[in-house]
Amino acid sequence: MCDSAVMLGGIGHRANDPRAGLRLPQTKRLVKKVLCLPTGPAVTSAEANTICDMIKLLLSTRKP
Repeated sequence: MCDSAVMLGGIGHRANDPRAGLRLPQTKRLVKKVLCLPTGPAVTSAEANTICDMIKLLLSTRKP
C-alpha cells in the first residue's frame, strides 16, 4: 500500500492520490455511487466477516 494507506475498521483503505492533478468529473460522480470491496483468494474468511460486519454497521447507521 502507498504512504497514504490507513486501516479503517481493520480493513486496509487507500485514498486517491491528490497529487495526480487530474480533473475527472465523471469519475468523481461515480465514486459517490460505487463501493469497491477487497476480493480474491487472498481474502481470508475472517477478513470477509470483518468486511460484512462493516457493511452491516454502515447500513444500520445510514440516514434514510
